[in-house]
Amino acid sequence: MKRYSHLIFTIVLFSCNELSCDAKKGKREPIIDSIEGEHSWFSKTKIDTMYFLNTFISDKRDTIEFPPKQLEREVDISLDVTGSVFQKTIKFNDTIISLAEYNVIKLCKFFEENNILKAGDDIILRLFGSHPNGKNIQLDKSLKLSVSKIKIDLEVKRFSRKYMDMKLIVHAINKDSEINDIILKIKKWSIENVLENKTSNEKYTTSPFLEYIHNIHSGYKENKGNINKERLYIFVTDGHFYVDDFEFKPSNYQTYTITALKETIKNLKIFPTFDSTDNASIVFIGLNSEGNNSYFIAQKVMLSWFLSPLQNVQFYSCENLN
Repeated sequence: MKRYSHLIFTIVLFSCNELSCDAKKGKREPIIDSIEGEHSWFSKTKIDTMYFLNTFISDKRDTIEFPPKQLEREVDISLDVTGSVFQKTIKFNDTIISLAEYNVIKLCKFFEENNILKAGDDIILRLFGSHPNGKNIQLDKSLKLSVSKIKIDLEVKRFSRKYMDMKLIVHAINKDSEINDIILKIKKWSIENVLENKTSNEKYTTSPFLEYIHNIHSGYKENKGNINKERLYIFVTDGHFYVDDFEFKPSNYQTYTITALKETIKNLKIFPTFDSTDNASIVFIGLNSEGNNSYFIAQKVMLSWFLSPLQNVQFYSCENLN
């Protein structure tokens, strides 16, 4: 009889341990399970998700202003106005225009088709290039714009005793048609300034592009108040640039120069110093390989190496912007 009692106890104990293991395996962080209604305003990033999960602890319906301060974003757009973007021309709507103008048009189309700009965005639009008689980076014009926040009639439901997952129900939202006006302002200002530089007697002839990226990012790093703010850098450029006296372009591209170029960049100490604390992403618009796919790959390899360890980087050539 003692033998059977011991056997029963052993079986029950094993079953309890097994359940305990399953419970541990089943543990996970809460998630936003679904969103009903208009939700283009929600970016699905971890920081956005955690804001809702941590702010709305129980079921609730309220009208909220979005985004809150901690989710506001800076969009930094830089337009290349150096010589090479004017040398290449493209036929667009039966008109011959420069690559610089074409890239502005495609930038705005990129905004419209991909819902890039969001409510609450602070936008700065810049020109960059270098004087024809020197290597000093020239940044003589910029424009600041802001997208208003939106108000959302939002209902939050927490469910699942085990995980406390969340469901969002959007009952009403004021439309962000203002974004269309912002895109038009970006296009108007950009085209006007591109054309002004196209006809200027003192054109920017060189592009110290890597130094420019370094300077822009360093400005944000030095502003400690913005260090954790989400940033989207957009560089509208053909991707041809100077490093010291070397010009990185399709006609001057050879595999063996990459190693030497990297060494020069290291010696110049112009890395933008991205690190794991940077809540940043980068988009390159209008890269021009002049039909040389090997050069386009080299552009991506070089820029990815330069921006390391930043992972969220996208590349669009002027060819695949059609």
